[in-house]
Amino acid sequence: MTAQDSKEKSKKKLIVILIIVIAALLIAGGVALALVLNNGKEEADTPDEGLIKYDEAAVALTSDDFRDKLEKEIEKAKEGQVALKYNYQAYSDDGKHFICSLGNSEANNYDMYFNIYTNESYDEQILLTGLFKPGTGLTEFDSDITLSPGQHDVILVFTLVDDDHKTIKGQTKVTYEMIVDGDTNDN
Repeated sequence: MTAQDSKEKSKKKLIVILIIVIAALLIAGGVALALVLNNGKEEADTPDEGLIKYDEAAVALTSDDFRDKLEKEIEKAKEGQVALKYNYQAYSDDGKHFICSLGNSEANNYDMYFNIYTNESYDEQILLTGLFKPGTGLTEFDSDITLSPGQHDVILVFTLVDDDHKTIKGQTKVTYEMIVDGDTNDN
């Protein structure tokens, strides 16, 4: 055996030893991580056992936990969901008094009010209603401003509020057509 062969054999032994040491460290780290995670799970004696909490969110660790959490989130989303009930147009002969169909759908869980604005900058309000219980609405209203003859594409905002009348539970906006057929001159 030459000196060269001896050096190569030593290098191979060193590489094998390094691989064994690295593998042992990885296994030890994995075992330590598993013990830490397992200890946290065994100590949980809350109703949310099996869940890791992050602030107000939770991560499900089992399929049962996931299914339960998903069902709760679906119900929570339904609470703030805004069911719409309206005709997409309002009509007027004078630009002030409009015939419409705006309602709080029976599918909603909260009272609702309506806002109508001339544009998406929300700087010119056409209407602000009071609260409507689910299943109620309005069939006519007087505009805060007189609109000129023609079709006006405006912004209609539906807002659901909690029983305290301060907490918004859901909100959505749509483009709404206000059509003025008649002459708005006061002659």
